[in-house]
Amino acid sequence: FSFGALARTADLSRRERDVLSMMASGLSIREAAERADSSERALGQLLKSVREKLRAETTSEAVAKSMALNALVFL
Repeated sequence: FSFGALARTADLSRRERDVLSMMASGLSIREAAERADSSERALGQLLKSVREKLRAETTSEAVAKSMALNALVFL
């Protein structure tokens, strides 16, 4: 996959981008954790890290910012 040039400025890992993509697709944390073969708690920590990196107060804001950076891929 190719990401926009701005995506590199967010410094998001592939896993972080994947989880944000799942959240943007409307999955709950529980559903995303099942698909990612992870625990809800681990995903919550990952999303907290993402929010900090993107300086977002909510996961929805993090999704919006990552979409604006062209950092998400939807399959």
